[in-house]
Amino acid sequence: MRSLSRHARFALYLAALSLIGLTLILITTSKYGAGVSSDAARNLSTANSLLQGKGFVDMLGAPFVLWPPLYPLVMAGLSLLTRLNTFDTAWYLNVLLYAVNIWLAGWLLYRTFPEKPFFAAAGALILLLSRSTLRIYANVASEPLFGTFLLLFFFAAARYLKATPSGLWLPPPNSHTGPSRMFVLQANLGEAGGGGIFAAHRSRPSAEDDGAEGVIWWMFILAGLAMLQRYLGVALFGVAFAAAFYKERWRGLLKALLPALVCAMPIGIWAVVHNIPLSGSPFGPRDLGEMLPLENISLSLTKILWWFIPRLSFTDPFLLRPWTVLAAIVVLLIIINKRQDWLDWLRALSNRYVWPSLAFSVVYFFLLAFTVVTADHLDLTSDRYYVVILPGVLALIFITVDKLVLSHFRTDSCIQTYALPVVLLIWLAYPVYSMQGYLREALARGEPTNYNIANSAAFHEMGVVRAAAPILAQDANAPVYSNYVNIVWFLFRHPVRTLPFEDQTLSREQRIAALPKNYPNWPPERGYIVWFTPNQYHHIAAPDELGTIANLKLLYSDKTGEIYYVEGKK
Repeated sequence: MRSLSRHARFALYLAALSLIGLTLILITTSKYGAGVSSDAARNLSTANSLLQGKGFVDMLGAPFVLWPPLYPLVMAGLSLLTRLNTFDTAWYLNVLLYAVNIWLAGWLLYRTFPEKPFFAAAGALILLLSRSTLRIYANVASEPLFGTFLLLFFFAAARYLKATPSGLWLPPPNSHTGPSRMFVLQANLGEAGGGGIFAAHRSRPSAEDDGAEGVIWWMFILAGLAMLQRYLGVALFGVAFAAAFYKERWRGLLKALLPALVCAMPIGIWAVVHNIPLSGSPFGPRDLGEMLPLENISLSLTKILWWFIPRLSFTDPFLLRPWTVLAAIVVLLIIINKRQDWLDWLRALSNRYVWPSLAFSVVYFFLLAFTVVTADHLDLTSDRYYVVILPGVLALIFITVDKLVLSHFRTDSCIQTYALPVVLLIWLAYPVYSMQGYLREALARGEPTNYNIANSAAFHEMGVVRAAAPILAQDANAPVYSNYVNIVWFLFRHPVRTLPFEDQTLSREQRIAALPKNYPNWPPERGYIVWFTPNQYHHIAAPDELGTIANLKLLYSDKTGEIYYVEGKK
């Protein structure tokens, strides 16, 4: 092992972490498979519709407009190639991407800290032990593949910036302007990993610049794929343009126009040709509730702090007031650091493996603040949108510790030699304890987070679900009407239909009187009603009310729900 280079040793370390990650996610999903939310069921059913030649429609035949098209396309394509069903395809894809993304994120951190591998090793270990990360990959979700596109984009951006001649503009050596203070600044600060904000222009491009035009295409291709996976991938287009300007100023922006237009064309066609005619909006109907950006930001910061600080009785007051924690940290750093320390910090942030990730993270964070419905954001355990920025957050934390804290100690100080590993080992008790609790729950009842609505013991072990399975198996083509349509579709893969809606502001007598007027000749075809109790959707007509407009025959009843055979009145 000692004969191996540092690169090779770190590669083996990342391979080991990736294998451990593979084991963790297989344990998490061993009982029932990946978790399935209502959104996941719509993505899966749309992938099924594509395989059946029905186009981009979900299990109810509703157009797929709220999300970009790539995820169901990938599931359908892989299902066609592997002959697996779309659920197994999505599950196995996320298992694979978990190991791949641990490797990519770990290697990105290694490139960020080539001379301080402790930070890279610690960051990769934190990524592995992040319960927030694992549970996203253990669910059918678009974030894992989105995260892969992000990480590959950051490597492409770093490759593009490898021979970056720009940053602050400096006159070339043969300039008649004479010596410049900027050259003094460059001599003092140097470059940060291949081109920092204080790097000077070169008179001639290097051989490494010759391939830059090819790499810029890869940046925009990956940005386009990310936006086809999630609309907020648009932030990568901004980062790609920033990289082009950073490298070649206005000339770079001109070079970026063609690849940007070509790579944005697919999502543009999707928005204009598909979404607008069907929904009147390029991104589907979005009037879902009130968006409060400041509250969203505060909630998001609390969720991010929770990645590193456990919620305990004495930490809760700080976690729930994240501005107080961040303000205290900033004030302390301002007090203990001088101007040169901050310049060193800025130089480290300008590392070509760092600033594109940080730029994306900041833009993405604020885009979420202005696009997330606040009422849907209140659950502090729901941090799926933010997990993709964890590598960037770790890089920022480690650079801040290195340049604004450890810089005050001698390089041979025991603080740097022993204290950091000891602090890391003590802190690891938090994610290890959290992870083991999560795995124990997953083994007992399936993926246990609130993302997983349909594919856990909560539904699989319900009496009404067990009773419905043999009944529906005998009538494979009959539609199923339910108050939980997405869950019924996933569990039984039957054709599904919604139940009649009603106005809850009316009295029971008024609602019953309105049903035959609003829903004449219901149901449109005979089938079954699977009714779950308790029912959280109070705008859906209950079976006792539906019995006034249709013939219902009770087949099963217990505390978890009821099953009826239903047909129209003759």
